[in-house]
Amino acid sequence: MFIGGEWVDPSSSSRFDVINSATEDVFATFAEAQADDVERAVTAARKAFDKGPWPRMTHNERARLSACFGR
Repeated sequence: MFIGGEWVDPSSSSRFDVINSATEDVFATFAEAQADDVERAVTAARKAFDKGPWPRMTHNERARLSACFGR
């Protein structure tokens, strides 16, 4: 899982398959986030928002950055 700007191991070994609906084959398998993983992600996002550059950017700076990511 990508949390806080880095790849980290999930808190459990639980996984889920993504199925290709056309072939019904397994397309990919992913770690299934648990409550602990969600809490880590929310904490990291809150820290990034509060202490990162985003809240200090002007509207124009945010718009320019968002345009780079196609949003």
